[in-house]
Amino acid sequence: MAFFRGTGGAGTATFEQLPLAISEGGTSATTVASARVALLPSYSGNATFVLAVNATEDDIEFVTAAAASSVNYSDATANFTGVLQEGGDNVLVSANIGTTVQGYDADTAKLDAATANFTGVLQEGGSNVLTSADIGVSVASAGVTGGGGVSYSDATANFTGVLQEAGDNVLVSANIGVLVQGYDADTAKLDAATANFTGVLQENGQNVLASADIGVLVQGYDANIAFLNAATANFTGVLQDGGSTVLTESSTIEGGTYS
Repeated sequence: MAFFRGTGGAGTATFEQLPLAISEGGTSATTVASARVALLPSYSGNATFVLAVNATEDDIEFVTAAAASSVNYSDATANFTGVLQEGGDNVLVSANIGTTVQGYDADTAKLDAATANFTGVLQEGGSNVLTSADIGVSVASAGVTGGGGVSYSDATANFTGVLQEAGDNVLVSANIGVLVQGYDADTAKLDAATANFTGVLQENGQNVLASADIGVLVQGYDANIAFLNAATANFTGVLQDGGSTVLTESSTIEGGTYS
C-alpha cells in the first residue's frame, strides 16, 4: 500500500508519494523495521554499546556503556565519578595530596641538587643520617684524634679502647711477653739450615734427642752392627738373649764342639 501527500488547491493539487525523506522529518520507510534501519545507526558489532540520544544534530548514536557518563577529553574540565585507573592503578587526584603523596615544596631536598637543603631529620632504614653538626659529637672528625678517633694518616695513631678486626682484638706492644713471644734472633727457625736454640725442644712432651745423647741415650751408627734383616748378620763380641750367650758353630759344649 502506498501513501501520498497532497499539496495545493483544486485543479492545482500535486501529490507526493510517502514516506517522507528523513531530511523532511520522515523515515524514508514504509514499515517499522525499515524505519528503524533508516533512523538508527548500524548496530552490527555494537553488542557492547548502548544507544545514546543527544541534543545535537547527531540525535542518536552508539556509545560505550562507560562513555554514556564518561569524561570528554576535549572538555576544559573533565568531571567524572568513580575511580579512574591506568593499568589497574588508581589515578591520583588533588584530594590525595598530603595523604597519599607529598605536596610540592620548593624547599624539599632534591637528590640531584648540588646542595639538598631540608628541615627535620633525614633517616635511612629508621636511622638518622649524620650531618656536619654531628662531627665531634656523634662521630670524630677526619684526621682529628682528640675526639677518640684514629687517623690513618698520622705517624702514630693513638686510640683508646680495644681495636678489633673481624671480632678479634688487635695485639699491641703490651701483649708481647704475655700473649705472644717477643722477637729473638736466636729462636730456632724451622726453615733455617741450622736451627740453634737453647733449653729443651720437645715433641708431644718428649725431649727431642740431640747429638750429645749419642752414646749416652742412643747407640751411635756402626756399619758393623748386625742387621736382623740381612742374609748374613756379621757381628763382633758376644750375642746374648735374655742374658744368656747365644751359641755359635765354634761354641764348646761339655768339652765337645757344636756342629
